[in-house]
Amino acid sequence: MTRMHACRRASRTAALLLIVAMLAAPGAWAQGLPLPGAARQTGQTAREQAVPDASALKPGWWEYLAPQEPGLEQRITALLDNAGTRAASLPEPLAADGARALGRLRTSLAALSALIAVQPAPLEALPAPAPSYTTTAILALDRELRDIQADRDERQSAIAVAERAVRDGQRQLDATFAGYLAGSVQGPERIRTGLQVMAGRAEIAVTEAEIRLRRTEAQDLGERIAAMRRLRDEGSTRIVPDAARPPEKLQALIAKNRAQLEERRTGILRTRAERGELVSRTATSRTAGQLADLAILGAIIEENLVAARIGLYETELDWLQIADARPDAAAVAGISQRLAERRTLLAQLDADSVEWRSEIERLIAASLDSTVNSPAGAAADPQITRLADTGRRTLVRLARLRSLREDLRFALDTTTRQLAAVSGWRGWLQAHLLTPARVVAERADDLLRTSLFRISDAPVTAYGLLRVVLIMTLAIVASRLARRLLARFGSRQPGRASAGLYTIGRLLHYVLITAGLMIGLASIGLDFSQLALVAGALSIGIGFGLQSVVNNFVSGLMILFEKSLKIGDVVELDSGVRGAVREIRVRSTLITTSDGVDIIVPNAEFVAGKVTNFTLNEPYHRIHVPFGVAYESDKEQVRAVVIEAARGVPFTHVAAGREPDVWLVRLGDNSLDFELVVWINPTAVTRPGAVMATYLWEIESVLRHHGIEIPFPQRDVHLRLSPDEFAGLATAPRTPDRERPGPA
Repeated sequence: MTRMHACRRASRTAALLLIVAMLAAPGAWAQGLPLPGAARQTGQTAREQAVPDASALKPGWWEYLAPQEPGLEQRITALLDNAGTRAASLPEPLAADGARALGRLRTSLAALSALIAVQPAPLEALPAPAPSYTTTAILALDRELRDIQADRDERQSAIAVAERAVRDGQRQLDATFAGYLAGSVQGPERIRTGLQVMAGRAEIAVTEAEIRLRRTEAQDLGERIAAMRRLRDEGSTRIVPDAARPPEKLQALIAKNRAQLEERRTGILRTRAERGELVSRTATSRTAGQLADLAILGAIIEENLVAARIGLYETELDWLQIADARPDAAAVAGISQRLAERRTLLAQLDADSVEWRSEIERLIAASLDSTVNSPAGAAADPQITRLADTGRRTLVRLARLRSLREDLRFALDTTTRQLAAVSGWRGWLQAHLLTPARVVAERADDLLRTSLFRISDAPVTAYGLLRVVLIMTLAIVASRLARRLLARFGSRQPGRASAGLYTIGRLLHYVLITAGLMIGLASIGLDFSQLALVAGALSIGIGFGLQSVVNNFVSGLMILFEKSLKIGDVVELDSGVRGAVREIRVRSTLITTSDGVDIIVPNAEFVAGKVTNFTLNEPYHRIHVPFGVAYESDKEQVRAVVIEAARGVPFTHVAAGREPDVWLVRLGDNSLDFELVVWINPTAVTRPGAVMATYLWEIESVLRHHGIEIPFPQRDVHLRLSPDEFAGLATAPRTPDRERPGPA
């Protein structure tokens, strides 16, 4: 048994050491890298290492293919020959897996060898700075700069995706290689697993080489972007008129585009009229209606393309005017006004483009759904194919509008800076503070208008969420103000009117909050008519998890409407809780005891249980104060002096038929038992302990003053002793208490 326990402890220790080693260098297992400190301790180069064998792979086997060592092609050939021999030795059930792993290894090593030899192609040199530029040339530079930025962003996104793939692949390879090293597989299965580990590591190496190549290209593109940005910014300060497009030609282009703008607007009206006629036909298919909607969207985008082009031409004219001659104050004011109007147009285009793209994508998705759900595919309805093609063409128009928007944005920013340069300190303020702030505001506006998710095919943006929060905040503020006004008005009214106003305030609070929530959700496009499933699921949730909450909420409404409980009422529950009602909330009611302790009671307890309300209808209440006197006392005197004392207590209410009285209720063992029956005023109802203490105090004082005895229980003890025993007890010496011995 001792030897068995020792073997178990040794196996547990070995397993623990293996887990610690795997946690210390998890990448070494999958990548085949040696553990820290063991990489080059032997001084062996890649050429001196043995060819990795699929049946006996060790940590560090991938160093055999180190690319920095010469003779990589020969080492790859030797490794593939060895792997091929091992794959050929596998029996038939495992031969297919081995062949696939060998094919993956050959393909990956060939790709890796080719990638190692690849060098990033040098970028085309930038043109030398010219002494002057036209607006057309500067805009072309800005477009090229945007294209390069998009290319760089795409490469960076691809790098991020590839890095995630490397991490996932390495994690899977960790588990496989750890089992291989632990000896969980033996024989032919070990060779198959070794081939799979080699193939997986080679694939990861190919992806890593691609990442390095793309990162180098992205870095080169970043340097080119910085150089082009400097060239563009410097060139924008040396603008000269374009001989191919002088100001006169720009004026003509503006006039021509204004005419086209009117034609586009007329076409939109005509298209909408056709859409109305189409809707009026009862047999119109859904696809035909979507085609008409896309046609209207396309016409609107074309209209805004023309409007953006007009804004760009007009901005070029202002740009040339600033570069050609120093404008006076009136000209500067006019240019500033026109630039502000075009910025408003640009902001509107940015916001509308987001909605247009969402609508186009929705219509295209609808056409794809129709194609999938159709038994015969798109051939069953040629309009579905037409709808998809029209949607793609409309997206191309939207992309053209985006490019034109960016041209207009750059022209506006550059013209604003040039205007600031010739306008003195006001221009400096405009260029360095106002314009950057405006640009930041526009970018923030774009982000806030970007769709975050959809609800019932309606895009929800950050603006929409802020609108919901604002509406809910206004509803809460309005509820608080209304309740505060009602409370202030109710403080001047009698109790019943005050309680009614409190009920109105609580109901108004619920109505305002519910209305605010519904208006807020409707403002982001939530259609309440399509929430049948949600309502069904909610009803199931209410039936199970929210039953108690809804029960208390409905009980609170019943209390408010029934008016069986109001603020200020003194109540006592079956549980013994007694106090004044301070607040009736959605789920619970707040009760404050006479000791100042706040107790939260669920509303359902007031509806389902027994509740004593001391101030429901009658503000005055009668209490019974018990006391006793000796049998020798005069009953009439007791009655007279106690009633007189009760009348002097400030809590006593005296009215016709409600005078204080004293009742003889019982002939007790030691006393005549009386009760003072007295009516108390409303202020005393909320203080039962203090009221009882006051009356008892006065009763004791008046009885003591008149010499009336208040008895206490007495007992007579009879001893049955013989005369001798009694004589001995009488003559026995007495010992003081302090000298008597204590118990042993």
